[in-house]
Amino acid sequence: MNLIIQTDFAILNFIWEYIKNPIFDKIMLLFTHLGNVGLIWIVTAIVFICTKKYRKDGIAVGIALLLGFIVCNIIMKNAFARVRPYNFNSAIELMIAEPTDFSFPSGHSCSSFAAAVTMLTASQKRIGIPAVIIAVLIAFSRLYLYVHYPSDVLAGALVGALSAFASLKIVSHIPPFKKMQYSSTLRSSQ
Repeated sequence: MNLIIQTDFAILNFIWEYIKNPIFDKIMLLFTHLGNVGLIWIVTAIVFICTKKYRKDGIAVGIALLLGFIVCNIIMKNAFARVRPYNFNSAIELMIAEPTDFSFPSGHSCSSFAAAVTMLTASQKRIGIPAVIIAVLIAFSRLYLYVHYPSDVLAGALVGALSAFASLKIVSHIPPFKKMQYSSTLRSSQ
């Protein structure tokens, strides 16, 4: 466990010392705000649900977000109760409001990867690949802003990806959607 903590801080301090700059400050603030409460992903799910071609994909994204939220934010954060990294480094001045929940795992990473992996798997690649890029940038922003450890982000991304696969399985067993294909398979079957 000590090795994980040392590695976490080594990565965070490297980012803070060698990557942090005024231009990235603005970019990382933008991406972290995109991930707040999973809003970008919730809006995407709603837009998909309102579109016949992507309805099944949208429901899968919504279920993945819900599963990720339950596992990550309700169960794991409270079970592990990990204090955030900035609490151990008094040299850090936060660029965002101090988060009120625990650190492990990262909720931003979980929701981002839950939605992005669902879209990459269910939707066309032209939608899925940009979603994954946005998810990676949101996850990295949490390290850049010193509010999560790398192990928090990795665990959040893993929980999110597993939530995505579980949601795709669940949606494929919902009666109205059993025969309906995901949008990525629509193109290949025509």
